Amino acid sequence: MKDLIIIGAGKFARETVWMLERINEREPEWNILGYADDTPEKQGTQVYGLPVLGTVDVLLTWPREVWVTMPMGTSPGRRSLVQRLAGASHVHYATLKACSALTGKNMKIGEGSLLCEHTLCTVDVTIGRHSIVNVGSTLSHDVVVGDFVTISPGVTICGNCVLEDGCFIGAGATIIEQLHIGPGVVVGAGATVVRSLTQPGTYVGTPARKLE
Repeated sequence: MKDLIIIGAGKFARETVWMLERINEREPEWNILGYADDTPEKQGTQVYGLPVLGTVDVLLTWPREVWVTMPMGTSPGRRSLVQRLAGASHVHYATLKACSALTGKNMKIGEGSLLCEHTLCTVDVTIGRHSIVNVGSTLSHDVVVGDFVTISPGVTICGNCVLEDGCFIGAGATIIEQLHIGPGVVVGAGATVVRSLTQPGTYVGTPARKLE
């Protein structure tokens, strides 16, 4: 089994523990050591019976190889953590696929990415590094997702769409087929995207329009 530390001891971390436990029930793979979290009041506490081992800096001096996962909903947060740990060659990023996640042929997924429970990626889907596809989301054929993308619960992304690095797609949003979502674009919860969104900003509503 591989030693694994979860970065962040928040609500998404609890879901990730459950996901990891289900993975281990199928085939023992991950030895969950606990959490690394910078929040002062969480030091010395436990979450779901696992200890907070210290701040994220504890990983820099960890005495042996260790895998980490970053269940947090902000793309800038994940990106800054990767930069912070860049010099720690003993730290590796776990790529996690929930037991109930379904993936089709020619699926490609980068290091550090998470496919959460009841996600569906059909055929020829590509997901980059450190991206999250959250609970119950669907990615249809030929979707390309960049690095550090966050796809919230219940999102539908139709075929041949491209989501560039750092996008955030809010819960329940729908993106129709053959659209391009530019880097760092935020799509609000429940929005329906019917045209490509190439300019930075936050887009909400049906059809999705940019907030001024």
